[in-house]
This record gives sequence, structure tokens and C-alpha cells, in this order.
Amino acid sequence: MALRGPIRDILSIYIGYKVIAMWAFKAEMTTNIGIAALLLLLLSVWFVCERVGLLPKL
Repeated sequence: MALRGPIRDILSIYIGYKVIAMWAFKAEMTTNIGIAALLLLLLSVWFVCERVGLLPKL
């Protein structure tokens, strides 16, 4: 059970990265999907930084 959170965070970061890469290289997708992927990526990185102690927990 303790591995579920980190695995979810890693997968979210990977998916966000891949979708943003698609957006950056002009693959077929909408702006809304790109914005959603950017938000997913930023939130996942933020939560990982809180989990490892780089940022204080709010």
C-alpha cells in the first residue's frame, strides 16, 4: 500500500512529460489537453518534492 502514491506520482510525471513533448513538437492535440498535462506535471512534481522533503508540507 505504501508504494501506490510514489508509483502514481512517477506515472503522472511521465504522462505529463510525454503529452507536453507531443504538444511542443506539434503533434496533433488540442491546447486544452496541453494545459491539463502541464497542470498534471506541475502538481505531481510539487507533491513529490513535498514527499521527499524539498518543500514544506502545506
